[in-house]
Amino acid sequence: MEFVTPMPYGEAISKLGSRSVIGSKLASREWSGVPTALRERAFFSAKVEDLRFLQRTRDLLTDFLSKATESVIGQDGKPTTVLKVGSRAAFVDQARAFAIEAGLGDLVPDEQRGGLQDITSETRLGLIFDVQTLAAYSYGAWKQGMDPDELNEFPAQRFIREMDVTKPRIIHQQNEGVVRLKTDLPFWLGMNSALIGGFGVPWGPWGFNSGMGVEDVDRDEAESQGLLGPNDMVRPVEMDFNARLQAGVSGLDQDLQDRLKEAFGDQIEITNGMAKWRGQEPAPTPRVQPAPPPRPAPVAPTPTPAPALPTTPTPAPIPPIPAIPGAKQAPAGPAVSLGVDVKLRGPLRRAATDALEAIDRVHGDGVLPTIPLARDSGSSSNGSFAFAVGPKGNMVPAEIRLSARARAPRMTVAHEMGHFLDLAALGKDGIWGTKSGVLDKVLGSVRNSAAHGRITALLRMARADRAYEHARHFEYLLAPAELWARAYAQFIAQESGDAMMLADLDWWKHSGEDFRQWTTEDFAPIRDAIRELFQEKGWTR
Repeated sequence: MEFVTPMPYGEAISKLGSRSVIGSKLASREWSGVPTALRERAFFSAKVEDLRFLQRTRDLLTDFLSKATESVIGQDGKPTTVLKVGSRAAFVDQARAFAIEAGLGDLVPDEQRGGLQDITSETRLGLIFDVQTLAAYSYGAWKQGMDPDELNEFPAQRFIREMDVTKPRIIHQQNEGVVRLKTDLPFWLGMNSALIGGFGVPWGPWGFNSGMGVEDVDRDEAESQGLLGPNDMVRPVEMDFNARLQAGVSGLDQDLQDRLKEAFGDQIEITNGMAKWRGQEPAPTPRVQPAPPPRPAPVAPTPTPAPALPTTPTPAPIPPIPAIPGAKQAPAGPAVSLGVDVKLRGPLRRAATDALEAIDRVHGDGVLPTIPLARDSGSSSNGSFAFAVGPKGNMVPAEIRLSARARAPRMTVAHEMGHFLDLAALGKDGIWGTKSGVLDKVLGSVRNSAAHGRITALLRMARADRAYEHARHFEYLLAPAELWARAYAQFIAQESGDAMMLADLDWWKHSGEDFRQWTTEDFAPIRDAIRELFQEKGWTR
């Protein structure tokens, strides 16, 4: 299962928050001519001058990245805590309402309404969300990658294609799959050069609609490729790059100084040939609180975090997880995470731990066998669940693997955990729960969904057209084990209220094979069926 998700780095939040809000009539192409150091320190949107809108937009993005919460009155009439901006869709809705209220929709002619030129359109606001969050998280990943310990553990990265695009850049095609040290500034700056529509920094995004990304490469592979020797230490280049940025705004010629002053006026300060943002603070815009009656909670409440995930199995007896105050249902029984021995390091370990903690917030389980969760260094682009054949011919869980290429490692872990529970907890005597009748009610709800009907129709069309490769893909998607795993992953995302998982889910619904997951309305009966199943199993209260 493939998703795209940002990683929750504190550096990402501070990166966005430190940017000056800059209003300007400049178009995207004109902005590309502004020195990189200035662009990196500005929060702007092409041809948008309204500072209050830009400030509000930056605040919404900061709320999303920081998982900021607020107290609202739930449907049961009780106060509960929810995420202020829990997903891409929530950002678009709130930013669009503010833009319309500010009259920004009237600034474009009718023929441009709804397109990229219209700041009130879902297309434009979605692009702002995608670029800004990806830029913030990519910077966070790069910043943490410059930590000396992590840099020597994972000194290189591979330049990979994450998404097919209509017009790939030639230089990206030529370097797809290339492995270079993270400290190779000339190479990575070349992949993001302004000459090919890039942003002039050694981290992503690698230009608008480039479809490119990177994945960590460990020391063993870097040494095998001759990038460094066994005793070589890799020195961070953060200071080197910052020095380049500083040089980029010093010693500016008079012509460029004049053009910058003309474009930005008092928002920029140039002293002795060196430029820096002054910005302009917009008049304070009070956050409008909902008038009575209070609005219903848009997502499940964020509960008290579960106990920290241990790195080794805890000896029996295992205490049950305490009830979560205010939750719709509280976990019961041992924590699911105690059945997982996480053998990952770095960003993958953080992502896996996040996913397991989200699962622990939703439900417990019976006594699971311990299974390793390790890195997949093979060809898999996401993850896998493996099982072995026992001495009696029964199937025994073997391991879960997570690929460094996984676009959404948290949702991938939840998906593979769905397979693990299918065999080890919902099944019996080595028989899958999806084959033993235990999951019949859940699968019945799945088969009654609109998403399932759409995949079934696509399968019929593929067979009629003799498109056998496509038919096999749709057959795979309709397999009971896959239906359950996808439903389980969505269930965890919605029940836990985890912002990153919800953002993945929202992105998937608006791209590619949107039929793989369900809309909130389409998923409601499936969600109820899983809740009922877990209550019957004694996994929730």
